[in-house]
Amino acid sequence: MVPENVRVLIVWHVIHHAMPCSEAARLFLCDPSSVYRYKATYLATGELWPNGERRNTDRDNILYDEAFKLALVEINEERPEQSLSEIGDIIRALQQLPAWPGELTCSTSTIDRVLRAVGWTHKRVITHYKERNNDLRVRWAPPSHRTWLPPSSVARPVT
Repeated sequence: MVPENVRVLIVWHVIHHAMPCSEAARLFLCDPSSVYRYKATYLATGELWPNGERRNTDRDNILYDEAFKLALVEINEERPEQSLSEIGDIIRALQQLPAWPGELTCSTSTIDRVLRAVGWTHKRVITHYKERNNDLRVRWAPPSHRTWLPPSSVARPVT
């Protein structure tokens, strides 16, 4: 997930300064395979992107889109039981709204990467789901069931 200006710097260092791809990846904190791909694309076409018309409209921008990150976090907080594909369906539905800032296509793997990048691991999602369900159970339980005690704490008569 490399922004456009960093991609230009990577290609400049690798092509014009003969910097090894692994060193450029370490310097710019990106994946070495991405640096190799940028180099191969530039050498083959003279462009920074495989399709010059699309330029930087690929999925690299999703991690840097604040509206997308905020939407994912809100969806996870509201509906932690949703699967990644269901979250993708919700995001596609949100993009139909006129107030949505732009069009971003995303796959389930992209959603997973963005959620991990903002700190939503599987364990955190499961914990949030359990906490949310316990809160809902307490809220909707009849008053007589709210004071329920586990069987081990109830005093038993001695016989």
